[in-house]
Amino acid sequence: MAYDGLPAPPGLTACPPASDRLAIAVPQNLGIPSGARLRSWLAAQDFIALWEARGPGLAAQVRAWCRSAAFDPKVVQAADDIQTVLALVSAGLGCAVVPVSSEALLPGRLKLLAVEGKEAAWSIGAAWKAQREVGALGHLVRIVRAGEPMPEGFGEY
Repeated sequence: MAYDGLPAPPGLTACPPASDRLAIAVPQNLGIPSGARLRSWLAAQDFIALWEARGPGLAAQVRAWCRSAAFDPKVVQAADDIQTVLALVSAGLGCAVVPVSSEALLPGRLKLLAVEGKEAAWSIGAAWKAQREVGALGHLVRIVRAGEPMPEGFGEY
């Protein structure tokens, strides 16, 4: 099985389990203007970001989208993980540019405004050596191929 967006080298098997896009996270209780006023409102907001060293891929995606949208968020605080970024947003300390999929981390505590533009979207793929589909990797491959959600606690440390 091969996926064009993930050029897997020879000897690897790949599949595209998901895609994602950027959104602006704001506190659930915050009133947001619509239309033309939204851009100037966002420019006046404080933003919280993930430390670039903790999420270099996300940071690059956010930079690319910001450049394309001519948007320069005023980042006033950074955090070590996306959960903390979202908790700070939920507490009303600012807004954040995050993946839409991160909404599942704090359901009902945030509003997400999906952003437009090709730089705002990406595919997430997986690749592995087919002959090593045993043990934990084999279990993960079965989950990915089936499109099932990850088991509770999977990936926690």
